[in-house]
Amino acid sequence: MRYDTGGSHMDKPIILVVNPNTSETMTVAIDRIAWEAAGTSANIVTRRSLQGPHTIEGPLDAALGVAGMLEVVGAYPYSFDAVVVACFGDPGVEALRLLVDVPVIGIGAASFTQAAFLSQRFAIVTPSVGTPERYAAVTAAMGVTNQFVGTYQTPLAVADFESGDPAVIDTLVFHAQQAVKGGAECLQGAWRLLPRQHRRPRGTAGAGLHPEGRGTGIP
Repeated sequence: MRYDTGGSHMDKPIILVVNPNTSETMTVAIDRIAWEAAGTSANIVTRRSLQGPHTIEGPLDAALGVAGMLEVVGAYPYSFDAVVVACFGDPGVEALRLLVDVPVIGIGAASFTQAAFLSQRFAIVTPSVGTPERYAAVTAAMGVTNQFVGTYQTPLAVADFESGDPAVIDTLVFHAQQAVKGGAECLQGAWRLLPRQHRRPRGTAGAGLHPEGRGTGIP
């Protein structure tokens, strides 16, 4: 069954942002980021999967998270105008497009498109589960290989972002600095999860990095 969910007849479109993992803390961060991105142009409704992995730590977790995400979207009782999958690997996007009659986009593909418009050179800063080969293939398919500096993997797990440990910020900052030294003007991926004051790496003044560390943030 496909759900006809569009046509909300509101002054602003309603975007249903869905987190395929079950982490409440991460969902709160996703909601904050989504509202920052939308500004006054849209209303955001953020939901998380109620079954599946607590965090997406790799391809198996991504696959296990799809069923819960489909259930949450299918059960949402109100109209919405688009769905955003808030996971950088874009799990379940194709399945959701079979379920609903509104646009569905993953933040991974969206961030590559955004980066290509914002800058001449961009990089991805990810936890250890990020797959450089996959990101290279995606950017090649999108025709932005010449702008893609590469993937900078940290030793962090996705769950580390819930810890509040200052070492997590320090680790991300270090790898962000390496990306900037490698030529990146724009950072994507886990970088967006940092508090706003940390999104320009220390020691990179004048490097051309976007002041908000543009990117959609959930690896």
